Amino acid sequence: MRGNEFSLQLDEATTSNKDVYLIWYVRFIDNDDNIVENLLFCKPILTNCRAHELFTILNNFFQENILEWKYCVALCTDGARAMCGRFGGLRTLVQGVAVNAKWTHCLIHREALASQQLSGDLNGVLEVVVKTVNFIKARPLKARLFQRLCDELGAEHNNLLFYCNARRLSKGKVLLRV
Repeated sequence: MRGNEFSLQLDEATTSNKDVYLIWYVRFIDNDDNIVENLLFCKPILTNCRAHELFTILNNFFQENILEWKYCVALCTDGARAMCGRFGGLRTLVQGVAVNAKWTHCLIHREALASQQLSGDLNGVLEVVVKTVNFIKARPLKARLFQRLCDELGAEHNNLLFYCNARRLSKGKVLLRV
């Protein structure tokens, strides 16, 4: 790593089993001036998803790995109150120990919020595409036959992406692939 500075991107995710995890990415500039982004950890949230509980998970990780908050220069989260609240959110708690850290609202979450308000015509197209894609992807035989058809036609892609409302940029990726 070229310098000690790094930025954090945090999110919580719920599995199909209703287990909740805190996912933490770190971004920094390496010695070759490349921006490096890595998954730092994915830890279960065993109690509430409140800011203090989330900060405790992060702070314990910092202490266990001998990391210093003073090198954290940016924090990116979604817009949930527990994450971005100015008076008691994780943002405030992190900025209390990483005083130079700037906070930003995650671009991916902003895209997801903006795409919820599609026009009627565009939303109708999206619904047909998502229904068709999920129909094909949910059935292994149909997915294999579709893949074979795409190969025979010389298509750029030979499989479809499953649409998931909780995945980053899922609508855009599904539409681009179709």
